[in-house]
Amino acid sequence: TNGIPGLFPCVLNLPVRFTDSPDVEAKQQGIFKYTRGKLCGWLLDPTEEARVAALGDVAEIVLIKRPLRLLIEVPSANDKLP
Repeated sequence: TNGIPGLFPCVLNLPVRFTDSPDVEAKQQGIFKYTRGKLCGWLLDPTEEARVAALGDVAEIVLIKRPLRLLIEVPSANDKLP
């Protein structure tokens, strides 16, 4: 959101786009500003993971802490991308 407060809907297979110029390493991996991808998952903080598990089968939840990582699949990936 580039500094603008807001909510990001973490939905599996959500189309996403990189909105910032990544570093040189990311560019070597095929990630550039405006590169498209899809959200394939996320890695939560252990306390958030426990809180979500305790909620059971809830359709929607607002996280207190941001995910540690967003797992994004990009069609332009090359062998240097982890």
